[in-house]
Amino acid sequence: MKSSIFLLLATSLAHAEARFAPGSTTDEITIPEHDTLDDSIVITTPENAPNAIDPNRGDTKKPPYYLLVGDSTVASNTGWGDGLLALTSHPDNGINWGKGGATTVSYREEGLWDQVISNTTEFKVDHEPIVTIQFGHNDHKVNSGISLHGFEENLKNMALDVKKAGGTPILITPLTVRSFEKDILVDSLAQQREKAIAAAKAAGVDFIDLNTASRNYVQKIGKEGSASYDLNSNDQVHLSPTGRAVFARMVADLLVKARPDLEKSLKAKDEVSEKIAAGEVVTVDQEKQQ
Repeated sequence: MKSSIFLLLATSLAHAEARFAPGSTTDEITIPEHDTLDDSIVITTPENAPNAIDPNRGDTKKPPYYLLVGDSTVASNTGWGDGLLALTSHPDNGINWGKGGATTVSYREEGLWDQVISNTTEFKVDHEPIVTIQFGHNDHKVNSGISLHGFEENLKNMALDVKKAGGTPILITPLTVRSFEKDILVDSLAQQREKAIAAAKAAGVDFIDLNTASRNYVQKIGKEGSASYDLNSNDQVHLSPTGRAVFARMVADLLVKARPDLEKSLKAKDEVSEKIAAGEVVTVDQEKQQ
């Protein structure tokens, strides 16, 4: 087996022409109380759910334009957002609007949400604006002042705003924190996962369960295996270049599973996808990341 995987994704991260919002910062790390990992499956939406994903949903005659909304686990330099845009067939058909430290409240207060809605209105003429929305890492903190009910309502309203503007919202449950107690991954964002799914169902929109998918994968590779995905040895929230590549691939594969028609706009599954599915650690040749 090759000692490292040469990722087309990784090589293009620095060169992708995708635009992104400035001002990304790093969130503080909070390690919540222990909660054991459950055995929930990685499937994004049950077939009998009220919002079960319809492969024919969306304007498939128009190419997608990706607008990525979220906190630092989406933002440039710390999250999977730029990596996802690098996996698109036309990286300039997307903007990473991820913002470090953002909550579902601050994102509106700082005017970022208005810009996303403006983009949605602008690009819907020639594209299907696909607005992915992932929050939770900062909303769950006590000092955020955001209740679980408020978090759900905020996500639901964001999804409805996108629909009203003519876009396609896809809610994403938050990327797992890679913190372990002994050999068990701490399920620190379980409530945020549940509320994001509830918000999607309430708004009648699609969602992908990145939290479950990433938890299952990180649990399989363990603390030592996932360490290379950490931004640094003290940060199990934000992502290293390798981590950004791996979880961008995971998001892309989940999107295609949710919306098979998006396969036309996203690069096909590769060896990274196979490694993730097999629960194996992915390594990236450092020279190829430059």
